[in-house]
Amino acid sequence: MGPEKNTKRKLPQGEKARQLQSIVDAMRAPKKSLPAIDVKAAVGRALAFFEDLFPKVYAVRLEEIDRQGDDWLVTIGYLETPPPSKLDALDPMARFREHGERVYKVMKVDAKTGEVHSMKIRKP
Repeated sequence: MGPEKNTKRKLPQGEKARQLQSIVDAMRAPKKSLPAIDVKAAVGRALAFFEDLFPKVYAVRLEEIDRQGDDWLVTIGYLETPPPSKLDALDPMARFREHGERVYKVMKVDAKTGEVHSMKIRKP
């Protein structure tokens, strides 16, 4: 067998420089970073903020979580009326009924810092 042929394509000097520059540029480009806080931390921050502002509400529960850009949107639902009375304990179906209308708040939590930026009312 004879000598192996070099199958690499020779590039003109300018083309080599452009390719090398594009590789260097790609390496220097800012990387997409993951959020500093994950969804569990965002929910924890939103609930702590909510409970600080509304200490006397009932049946608080997490309703929705959404990521929009650099923010987590955390929706919390609750009742403003007290829980069922002791008489309702005799009714086996009472625990399945909600007393009053649910109210919803949407907290906007910064995904990098964990700071709650806003709270808005969400219509059901």
